[in-house]
Amino acid sequence: MTASRHTINGSPRRRTVSDVMTKRVHVAGPLAPFKQLVRLIAENRVSAIPIVDQQGVPIGIVSESDLLLEERHVGRPIDPIASRFMTTPVITVAADASRNQAASLMRERNVRRLVVVDDRGRIAGIVSRSDLLGLLS
Repeated sequence: MTASRHTINGSPRRRTVSDVMTKRVHVAGPLAPFKQLVRLIAENRVSAIPIVDQQGVPIGIVSESDLLLEERHVGRPIDPIASRFMTTPVITVAADASRNQAASLMRERNVRRLVVVDDRGRIAGIVSRSDLLGLLS
C-alpha cells in the first residue's frame, strides 16, 4: 500500500470533486440557438453544455440526448433556443463534495454528470462518473 500524495500537515487530505472535475467548461446562455449548441458539443467533444445566467450561475443543461429529441423542431421559422429544451433544474454539487457524495447524488438523480459550483453558486466545473473513478486510484 502506498502513502497518499495529498497531505496537509502530514495527514492525508480528503480528495474532493474539485480534484478531478473538468475546470474548462464550455457554457452557453439561455438564448443560445440549437445549432450553436450542436456545434459546441461536436467541436469540443463533450456530451453536454451547461446553460448559465449572466452571473455564471447554472440554470440548466443541454445534453446530446436533449439535442436529439429537439432536432425535429429545427428548421421551423424560429429555431429553438436553449431555454426551451434544456433540462432544468440543473443538478449541482459543491466543489468540496466527496466522491461518495457526488456518486450518491448521480445515482439518486439518475444523471451521468454534475455541474460543480463554487460557494457563490457559480459554475466551477463539471464532473462525470468516469472523473469520480479517478478518485479511486
